[in-house]
Amino acid sequence: MINKFLVLMFMTVVFSGISGCCPWKDSSVVLPKIDDEGTVMPSKLAGPFRWELYFIKSEQVDKQPDGQRVPYIRFDEEKNRAFGFSGCNRFTGGFTAGKDSSLTFSHIASTKMACKDMHIEQKFLQVLSNTRSYKFIIQGRLQLIGHDSDVLAEFAAIISEQ
Repeated sequence: MINKFLVLMFMTVVFSGISGCCPWKDSSVVLPKIDDEGTVMPSKLAGPFRWELYFIKSEQVDKQPDGQRVPYIRFDEEKNRAFGFSGCNRFTGGFTAGKDSSLTFSHIASTKMACKDMHIEQKFLQVLSNTRSYKFIIQGRLQLIGHDSDVLAEFAAIISEQ
């Protein structure tokens, strides 16, 4: 947690210095907010963080004891690309996000490795196909919403080390 705080403080100092001194400053740079407990509080889909899967279709996703990583999504708003890890394989694809919080994923492609348990991966990729909107909720959480306003998955913002 201290490392995450130090990284954010460094980024804040760097971006503050750049924005105050340079004529080419980018007013679209938005740093994630962090609450008193060190929780990332983003206001955009993309940033210096990844969205780690926390719940999927009401099933909590825990860190794996065998060292397997938790599925996550990252967004690149400049290229309208989403990418990440789906539980066994890496994936990439397009996304479209509207000002009305609409969100759809398209042309999702993934590597084809076989793993012992593909249960979460199959659900994860199905969630991406069925997502129609998103919303930010308390404590740095992102929900993906389906056709009938049902919550398909919930993610927590984690400062990315990648």
